[in-house]
Amino acid sequence: AGKSFLSLNLAAALSRVAGQSVYLLDLDLRRGSLAADLGLEVEYGISDYLEGTVDDLGALGRRVSDTNLAIFPTNVITS
Repeated sequence: AGKSFLSLNLAAALSRVAGQSVYLLDLDLRRGSLAADLGLEVEYGISDYLEGTVDDLGALGRRVSDTNLAIFPTNVITS
């Protein structure tokens, strides 16, 4: 428990300290929650890329406002 929270805070800290872009991929395909926790709207996610619905992985990134952090969200796979 707390893995997503820890990952998010570590990525945010690294983006501030390093001053470079940090990409955080939410690969929890059953209960991914990073985008929702940050209030980011998600139409497509990494699961869509893996299923072949989306061709451009880079287009899935959602920048967290006023930071160098980008979240690559997942969509929950139901089947």
